[in-house]
Amino acid sequence: MANTTLSRSISSTPTNPDKFTVSMWVKKSKIGAEQVLLGNYSSGNFRGKIDFLSDDRLEYIQKNDGNTTANLITTRKFRDTSAWYHLVYQFDTTQGTSSNRIKLYVNGVQETAFDTASYPAQNLDMRPNQASTTLHIGSDGNSGNYFNG
Repeated sequence: MANTTLSRSISSTPTNPDKFTVSMWVKKSKIGAEQVLLGNYSSGNFRGKIDFLSDDRLEYIQKNDGNTTANLITTRKFRDTSAWYHLVYQFDTTQGTSSNRIKLYVNGVQETAFDTASYPAQNLDMRPNQASTTLHIGSDGNSGNYFNG
């Protein structure tokens, strides 16, 4: 169904907003349109999201205080509307090596080719797992770029 989303308010403090995993199965219904899979929007200055961009690449972007604090955009494009994709994002900003702080796996294989690779600072709290925010599944909580899949 178009323009549907789920949301969950995170009222208590997570055990650790630096370490968590997001796993999902997705099947795209269209190509060539931005579609948000998971989003956290407090304001234009504080937000994070996992989405398919309008050119069908996968992205994770996070902003804190209006500055981009993490941004990964795959080189690979995802255009098969008949395929299921198993996406796993592993966040661990305690890692000393920056490229180990966010890892993306698609169908069990780690993505290593990124057109944009800006990793978060060490020990940065990640937006999808922060207290007193709302996590949206199927939208970013603001712009409406719903995942219609």
